[in-house]
Order: sequence, then structure tokens, then C-alpha cells
Amino acid sequence: MQERNFEGTARGKHRGARQHEARYANGEIGVEAGAGTAVKWAALGAGAAALLFAGRKAAMQAPTAMAGADWAEGLAREHAMVLKLLDKLEETDAEDVKTRRMLLVKVKAALTKHAVQEENVVYPALKEAGEASAVSELIEEHGDIKHHLYLFATLDVDTPDFRSRLSDFRALLSEHMEEEEQRLFPALKEQLGPDGNRKLAMAMNKEGVLAA
Repeated sequence: MQERNFEGTARGKHRGARQHEARYANGEIGVEAGAGTAVKWAALGAGAAALLFAGRKAAMQAPTAMAGADWAEGLAREHAMVLKLLDKLEETDAEDVKTRRMLLVKVKAALTKHAVQEENVVYPALKEAGEASAVSELIEEHGDIKHHLYLFATLDVDTPDFRSRLSDFRALLSEHMEEEEQRLFPALKEQLGPDGNRKLAMAMNKEGVLAA
């Protein structure tokens, strides 16, 4: 009995929807009603977009959030995340245009957030610690990285030279990351001490939230 009632209800809903569409098409229902339906669908779409946006922000924040007060570890995890994205890019073929573009968007988003954290918080701290010359080089390298990202965004991704451009980009990133992880960041951590590292991590994570 419950099954038949459910089926009857479902059929009734479908009939009601078809009748509503027919009445709207025949002008029996005003534009306001149609607009109201459109608004409802738009609201649903906006809600889904908001969830996707929140999920992306959470994913972007994960490496530094998981590292807690260890800001250097958080940045190293972001480095590793970008390199994994490049691994996936290297696995693609010229036919995988959509995949390449999607991955490049993710790379740019990750590096943009990363650069904001470093340039607004970490690099000034390095400069205060006596590494002004090194900071100048790092900022110059950030400019080179942004130029590569610009080229990837404006040039075709299915050309034969895509892999060579990707290889050059990875080499630039790897050298930059190694200098930070192996020399500059450990030295700064040691100089700052526990309280200084905690404050730097808080300031860096704040910048990351705003940038993600």
C-alpha cells in the first residue's frame, strides 16, 4: 500500500510539473512565477559554488594549518604539493588540454597564496635577520616564476614545446625551494626561537587565509 501511494505521489508531482510548464508556456502563469523559479535555481547554484569555494580554501590552507607553529614545515608542504601537481602535468599528453589547464590553474592558485605568505611575512623576517641579499634574489626568482605562470596561461598547452617549458619551470622551482628549505628557513627558525616562530606562523597563516 505504501509503495503504491509513493508511486502515485511521484506521478502526481511529474504531472504537476508538466502542467506548470504548459501553463507558463501558454502565458497562464505570469513572468513573476517563472522568475521566482529561476531565482530558486540560481540560489541552489550559488550555494553549490559557495561549497566548492569553501572546499578549495580548506584544501589550500591544509599544508600550513597541519604544520601548526612550524611555519617552515608548512611552506615545505606547500612546495611538495606544487611539485605533485607538476608530476601530474608531466603525465599528461597533448590531447589532455582540459586536464592541463585545470592543473595549471591549481598550480597558479597554490603558488600565488604561497608567494603572498613569503613576501609579506617570511622574507621581511629574513631581511631583519641579515639576509637582505638573499631576499632580493628570492623576490627576483618569484618574478621569474610569475612570468612562467603568465606564459602558461596565455600560450597553448597542446604545443610540442609544452614539456620543455614545464621542465624549465620545474627546475626553477626546485632550485628556489631547495635554497629556502635547506639553508634560509632553518637558519631563521633557529634565530627566532619558540616565541618568534609562533608569532611568525600566526602572521603567515593570516596572510594565507586572506590570499587563498
